Amino acid sequence: MTLKVCGAQLDITRDIDQNIHNIVGAIDRAGQQGADILLTPEGSLSGYTPEFDRDRVETALEIVTSHAQAHGVGLALGTCFVEPDEMCYNQIRFYAKDGAYLGFHSKILRCGTMEPVPRGEVTQYAATQLQTFEFEGITVGGLICN
Repeated sequence: MTLKVCGAQLDITRDIDQNIHNIVGAIDRAGQQGADILLTPEGSLSGYTPEFDRDRVETALEIVTSHAQAHGVGLALGTCFVEPDEMCYNQIRFYAKDGAYLGFHSKILRCGTMEPVPRGEVTQYAATQLQTFEFEGITVGGLICN
């Protein structure tokens, strides 16, 4: 079995509306190319920041996942997101072609300073163990950055 993966090279901004526009355009192109799944960059929905409008990102997530479902394209969507445990994760969210949420994998190696009280991603994002998911009969996963 094979999987056709499209990767989107997108500008990542803190403007969530612009990010929605960019991702929706990438979904359209992926659908036109017959992709099974679209991979977007780290932080492509929320912006690469732990300081984002949580409600706006949740609404944006509904918009892009519905658009992908309508085009029959699965997603490996890069975003920062606050999960039900109230922790913020820099993650890849996986969605099946029918829009079903498969789960997320978070960035494991987070950067930070070596000071006694570290600063940086290590204090801004939570981490999980490596996660894999079943997509169209194939086990998939993704790593973020480092």
